[in-house]
Amino acid sequence: MVPAEQGGGVMRADLLADPVAGLDEALAAVDAVDRVLVAGLLRPQPAQAEDLAALADAVAGSPLASVVAEATEKAAAGAAGEDHFVALAAARTALLGSAHDALMARVGEATGRPVAETIAAEPAEAQAVNLLVAARSWLCDLARAGWRGIDHDVVSGAAQVVSAMLPDPALRRLATVLDGFAAELAASCPGASLDRVPARRWADLWSRALLLTLPGAAAVPATETLTGRLLPLGVDLHEHATAAQAQVHAVFEPADGGAPRLVRAAVSAPKPDTVVGAGIWQLLRPHLSLLTAVSEGRSMDLVDMPATPEGDLVWSDEHARPGEPADALATARVVLPTATAAPTAPLDRHPARIAVPVFLEGYEVQRDDDTLTFTVAGHPLPVDTDRVPVAGPLTPDAVATSRACLGLLRWDAGSFHVQPLAVETTVRKKAVTVHAGAWAGGTTDKAGVKGREGRRRRRRGAPRTRRKAVAEMTEPTTGHTPGADAHDNRRQVLYWRLLARLFDREEQAALESASLAVVEDIGLPAALLDPQVSLDSIVQRHPELAAEFDGVMVPDADEERDRAAEVRRAALVSKLLLNVYGTCPGTVYAEQLARWQADAGWLERALGCRPGDLRGGRPAAGARGSGGAGVSPTGTGGNTGTPDLGQLIPQIGPDLAAIEADLVKRMHLREVLADPALASRLTPSMSLIEQLLRDKDNLSGVALANAKALIRRFVDEVAEVLRTQVAKATVGELDRSVPPKRVFRNLDLDRTIWKNLTNWSPDEERLYVDRLYYRHTARRTTPSRLIVVVDQSGSMVDSMVNCTILASIFAGLPKVDVHLIAYDTQALDLTPWVHDPFETLLRTNLGGGTDGRVAMALAQPKIAEPRNTVVVWISDFYEWESEPLFESMAAIHRSGAKFIPVGSVTSSGRGSVNPWFRERFRDLGTPVISGHIRKLVHELKTFLA
Repeated sequence: MVPAEQGGGVMRADLLADPVAGLDEALAAVDAVDRVLVAGLLRPQPAQAEDLAALADAVAGSPLASVVAEATEKAAAGAAGEDHFVALAAARTALLGSAHDALMARVGEATGRPVAETIAAEPAEAQAVNLLVAARSWLCDLARAGWRGIDHDVVSGAAQVVSAMLPDPALRRLATVLDGFAAELAASCPGASLDRVPARRWADLWSRALLLTLPGAAAVPATETLTGRLLPLGVDLHEHATAAQAQVHAVFEPADGGAPRLVRAAVSAPKPDTVVGAGIWQLLRPHLSLLTAVSEGRSMDLVDMPATPEGDLVWSDEHARPGEPADALATARVVLPTATAAPTAPLDRHPARIAVPVFLEGYEVQRDDDTLTFTVAGHPLPVDTDRVPVAGPLTPDAVATSRACLGLLRWDAGSFHVQPLAVETTVRKKAVTVHAGAWAGGTTDKAGVKGREGRRRRRRGAPRTRRKAVAEMTEPTTGHTPGADAHDNRRQVLYWRLLARLFDREEQAALESASLAVVEDIGLPAALLDPQVSLDSIVQRHPELAAEFDGVMVPDADEERDRAAEVRRAALVSKLLLNVYGTCPGTVYAEQLARWQADAGWLERALGCRPGDLRGGRPAAGARGSGGAGVSPTGTGGNTGTPDLGQLIPQIGPDLAAIEADLVKRMHLREVLADPALASRLTPSMSLIEQLLRDKDNLSGVALANAKALIRRFVDEVAEVLRTQVAKATVGELDRSVPPKRVFRNLDLDRTIWKNLTNWSPDEERLYVDRLYYRHTARRTTPSRLIVVVDQSGSMVDSMVNCTILASIFAGLPKVDVHLIAYDTQALDLTPWVHDPFETLLRTNLGGGTDGRVAMALAQPKIAEPRNTVVVWISDFYEWESEPLFESMAAIHRSGAKFIPVGSVTSSGRGSVNPWFRERFRDLGTPVISGHIRKLVHELKTFLA
């Protein structure tokens, strides 16, 4: 809206239709870069060289001209380095930023709305340069491979970088971008099989992440605090397969009487991909106060609410309280025209980020099939109805019959569009307002209900409809068979109740009562709904359920659906997930940790694994015993095969380990260890052992003795598992140069008979033996030397434990001379204790950085006979000095010794390696072994055979 003092009151739609000078040329250059990234720059083709030249021409008159010209020349020759890729990303970002600025200038002319001045960013916190370099290296590897050339080996290089960045607040922004980007790429691997490559989106993410790796790029202006009145305009709901975000656009009126300003408040939550429609609001219930204000048309009074200079509120319910009623359309008519727009951060300057609140009325609506167009002052303005969320009562039909619209002005596909947030329409001769976020607070806009189609009616969350659904879902099954819809409703009620309990500790009475009726009706115990009751207790009271829990989450090969069985399975799965993922806050006691570990073991059994497999590969407590009546000792999942967990639930192993680690950290571990009765209730696990190893220097007396006992128990259990993998002791080849020992046990009877057949007497039917033959039993006695070098930094605790135990097992084999070296920034020769992994672990010091050169200085003198030596180097290879260390490793390989680089080896099969080292080891002919420890066992047995 143009402010009244400027003689306006109507948006200048004619300006939105006029072309913007230079816009098409800038976007064409961006498209050229995107095409280059699709094919990759490992071996550039002539067409890619032409696209790179177009980019250089587009920025020829800018300060980036010389840097980009050099970068495009090197990239076209296939010799681009990291600095050249950064220059390409900067040029692409600058072009999109200029397009954004030109479009926003046109929007400013059309609306007459002032824009606040940009606030300079404060210096960023000190960042770990090595992690930035590792992230930049991975992103450059992506550019070389291209979106068509990505595979899981290339994409997995981000995992270790992200995990190292997340604990650092200064790197968390970059880590989040890398994590989401890598997840999208992993879901699309291999890139060669993609029907359509999202070139613009992936190039946007790549450019943004690459620029964030530059020191100081993450600098942001300091937040301010706002006190005044918040007048919501509408809510824009963003849905993703794994997350949902509600972004509330509003006008803020300062308490000191200053000019009103446009602000945004975003709240988000994790989302299962099966949750759609109005159910998304249930996930956002922790932020109910904000969403209720939007749905009820009410203002909010803010006191010291944190906000960024870009107008984003860092929402906290502690700084807000409900205010007086405030109609959104009235706010748009009166306050919106004079509100000041917030500036845009440099890295956020992108045409896709344009979302300007506007208010339109007095327009005409044209409808062509599914396309709507507003004619404003004689000029067409397309309506983007695809962005209208299905989680509210606003529909295209309501927009088509509207006479006033509050929406967001966006730019897409070469033109401006308006996304409706709320409309004023007529229902049964009455003027009503229909909001896209009317259901955000859990209530129903009755006027909007009357005007929408029947398909939307089925999705609404009205209490009256919910009571009817509960009645249907709790209807007894005796006397008739419920239809498919009834079974689906029952299953959904159980899952809705699960989501409600996971994301909101307060019980939802309607869901609890409906779930109880469903569980009792299908013949399951009501204790399934009580998160305080463990799985062991349920199975002890109801032994017949043990078989049902085993493999319950393994996909069924039978294509025919049994909907009644799905309801029963939903009840069992809900119990498993609630007990494992619905952990209580606050202090954790030994009994709670032991119970959680047992419940997690049942979840692993439900996925078709042995208890403990997904959390570290050791048997869970009770896994080798009877485990109670009806409990399978192996827990292999019944008669189903072991699933491909990499495809079924790729991240469940690290998630379970993270939850367990959090529980251990919240224990008063020292107090528990000091009490023998409490310590005896602890079940050793990788997370607990890591905590004990980190804290062992602070323990003494009884606490230290109990800690050593737990470590010893864990070491013995893991050793038992690994010893089965090294089942047969390797032996050397037969030495035929040594005559066989002429004793009866070495007599080769078959060969003796065969060689003396010429002495057979047919008349006497007797075989005369004039020479006996014996088997060779002497073996070559040249010993093999095994040198194991293990990174003991904080990220490698799992590998340290497993490989220390593995080294002790191989040390017990005949003719194998094992040496063990552990290092971080200093190296420690643990060879004297290699036969006792317990004593070895007690001498480690977890944490710190990594400098492999100090370990190499200890390992090289131990290589006396290269042909009979194998060096196993176990690390994630995120080193301070990469080049000198790699040259030393290459020298060992060239000397004739067997060099085996191993990524962070875990029992669950997960690990990551610095992509710079991975590529060079591949070129050297010694590819990195990564993943399950079984791979390393196989390599060592092959060498020692």
